[in-house]
Amino acid sequence: MKQMNFFIIASLALLFLLGCTEKYPNKTESSTPVLGQSNCEVCHLDKELLKEVADPLPPPPPDDGEG
Repeated sequence: MKQMNFFIIASLALLFLLGCTEKYPNKTESSTPVLGQSNCEVCHLDKELLKEVADPLPPPPPDDGEG
């Protein structure tokens, strides 16, 4: 019974590892940080990359005159 449980767990772990993919594929375009600039700032301040990956904001609620 223990061998069967181990086989099931090992099989599920292997399937999980093989099925993992990145949400956004690696790019070799200009949006890739230059060598030596591998910090968060590079990606968070890249205007073109943010346009590609960011979800648009919903429109603001209408102003009801209170507050």
